[in-house]
Amino acid sequence: MLEVTDFYSQVRYLCKELSPSSRWSKAISIFEHDECFKAVERAKDREDLFEDYVEELEKKKHAKAWEEQKRNRVEYIEFLKTCDFIKSSSQWQKVQDRLETDERCSRLEKIDRLEIFQEYIRDLESEEEEQRKLRKEELRKAERKNRDEFRKLMEEHVAAGILNAKTNWRDYCINIKDFAAYLAVSSNTSGSTAKDLFTDVMDKLEKQYLDDKSQIKDTVRMAKVITTLHFNLCCASLLEMAREKVEKEAKKRKCLADEFYELLHASKEITASSKWVDCESLFGDRQVASFAFIDLELVTRLQGPLENDS
Repeated sequence: MLEVTDFYSQVRYLCKELSPSSRWSKAISIFEHDECFKAVERAKDREDLFEDYVEELEKKKHAKAWEEQKRNRVEYIEFLKTCDFIKSSSQWQKVQDRLETDERCSRLEKIDRLEIFQEYIRDLESEEEEQRKLRKEELRKAERKNRDEFRKLMEEHVAAGILNAKTNWRDYCINIKDFAAYLAVSSNTSGSTAKDLFTDVMDKLEKQYLDDKSQIKDTVRMAKVITTLHFNLCCASLLEMAREKVEKEAKKRKCLADEFYELLHASKEITASSKWVDCESLFGDRQVASFAFIDLELVTRLQGPLENDS
């Protein structure tokens, strides 16, 4: 085992004369007089040790080449970033000559240059797309804010009575054309326009107007029913009062008539041939006023019993 290790160490020591492409025959010519080489008795073991070493050299060579290529790729990408003439829309055929004049480009194979360039262009496209999305989102938020501010302005005008269900867009637009909220929403590139938002408010106001109008009609109709009912009750009450008054007056007239009748009977100066105009002076002014409503027809009716009494 020691002999094998010594030979392997010797091969490493003389590695400058060997490469991954070296053949076993060349190794024999180099090591045939070396004591370590001779110490490995079997020729097959010597060759296997050589092959292991060559394989190791091959791996190291590939690793070194990969690291170098990786470094060259990174340097090439950094070089591309400094080229302000390269855009996401740039084509390899149009910029190839300008790029290949740089040493960082010449270190790579042509296929690698093209591949890295295409990857860089895709990165630019992705970055620009991301920026477009951000700008679009910012614009969307700004335009939504503009619409909200215009809605708020219209709400204030509704509360102030400036805007109602009968307002038309042309007149309203003339009144608000210099308002910041109107100018802002008019600058929007997408979404509802100022007129669209106005129409939405008008639809709500129109619906509210019709609902209120219907409620008012119902209220007036109910008030009429209540008023008619009260009127009928009042009329019935007045009729009852009038009837009671008539009955009271009739009763009073009857009482006065009876009293007047008795008064006539008690008077000795009144005879069957007496006339009212002749007898009126027999009664005082107060009595005449009390009996003033008794018509002459009643007096005439009273004369009948007087004639019979005579």
